[in-house]
Amino acid sequence: MTAPRSDPIDQQPLCTCQKLKSFSWDDHRDQAVMVGLRCALDDWDILRTAIQDGWAGSQRIGEMHRDELYGALSTLINGAKNADQELEDEIIDILDIFMSSKFNCDLEDGSMEFIARLLSQLRADCAKNDFSGLQIMVERNPSPPALLALALGEPIQSSPKCECVEPCKPAPIVKKVAAAPEIERPSDVDADGWQTVSYKSKSKRK
Repeated sequence: MTAPRSDPIDQQPLCTCQKLKSFSWDDHRDQAVMVGLRCALDDWDILRTAIQDGWAGSQRIGEMHRDELYGALSTLINGAKNADQELEDEIIDILDIFMSSKFNCDLEDGSMEFIARLLSQLRADCAKNDFSGLQIMVERNPSPPALLALALGEPIQSSPKCECVEPCKPAPIVKKVAAAPEIERPSDVDADGWQTVSYKSKSKRK
């Protein structure tokens, strides 16, 4: 007795989120690091603010600068043969120069050092076929199609949203502690734990 055949009409194509969730990173280790780099830049609160608020003159120009920064960092990371600390220092230098020259600000919030450590660790993890950290970054990224294009080495299309409009993305985990007092969060710290940048305009430098 043969098994009943499924009706092709009932088979829905996978959305971008689902494709990323089942993506074989083992076969694309170099691209995995580049996807993680894109996620790190998308997660960087000060860079998002600089782009959205038009620090570079307009949002479009800011996005172009972000893509330029991605290119500079990807070239550095792909060609890196040095020790982790040396790589982190070079990443910090690029971030510092870029934010100062393109967005006219000096960062003092420690986020450049955090990004550098994150990328260095991600590179080391991917080399060992450990993609657990990358998967967490991918699942919370707002532009799954861009990430899938990077993973496949294809051009990034203009549409930033997944076809599913994000219903298949995991809901944020909320932990409730009984009788725990409400802690007032300082105004310069965002809900996700990132500290709002303290920066100095280059024009105010002495």
